[in-house]
Amino acid sequence: MSTWNPMLAYQNDRVAGSYDTARFTSLSGRLGDFKEKWALRRALAGVHDAKTALDAACGTGRMTEVLLKHDMQVTGVDISREMMQRAAKKLARFKGKLDFMRAELTALPFEDNQFDLVNCSRLFGHYASAQRVEMLCELARASREHVIIQYFYQTPLTQLKRHIKVNWQHTYAGVVHPVTEDILVDEITAAGLTEVKRCWSMRGYSEEVFILCRKVNG
Repeated sequence: MSTWNPMLAYQNDRVAGSYDTARFTSLSGRLGDFKEKWALRRALAGVHDAKTALDAACGTGRMTEVLLKHDMQVTGVDISREMMQRAAKKLARFKGKLDFMRAELTALPFEDNQFDLVNCSRLFGHYASAQRVEMLCELARASREHVIIQYFYQTPLTQLKRHIKVNWQHTYAGVVHPVTEDILVDEITAAGLTEVKRCWSMRGYSEEVFILCRKVNG
């Protein structure tokens, strides 16, 4: 059984230092980076008059940069100081529009409705449903209106891709906890959210989908 723990893995200077180069410098990595940022930008097109944003599990700031370029004041939170240090260096040109804080997503140190928008990317695939719902409720609490959450969505094609990677190629299969449609809807509903817009990185082929949600009683 794997002992890899997402809460601990990135709190390591070596891992944080190699995170971007290991994932996003190859041809496939650059394509994946482009597709995810493109999907997030399309989700942001459905958000109007948002001036403040929380980027939860901001990591090295890939998606934080997208929010900053959308002309918002952004707070990045992550469990890993090491990852946020990389983000701060990478995004130094946005000084005055960006700050960082170490926090766990199940206990955010913010007031209710503090941010116009809350975004969470590339995290939920690491956690089972009960943990995701706990985090999603907290993200919704901190948002005045909108939450964008990236899910890893299971389709027949992505199931086949996983099967080939695991059983034929013996390589990394992808995130541990992809979701089905029923699970996705149940989790969003449990957090008091309703779906507004669904933006795929590459519909049908890729697992990554960004869900723009609105608070039901926001």
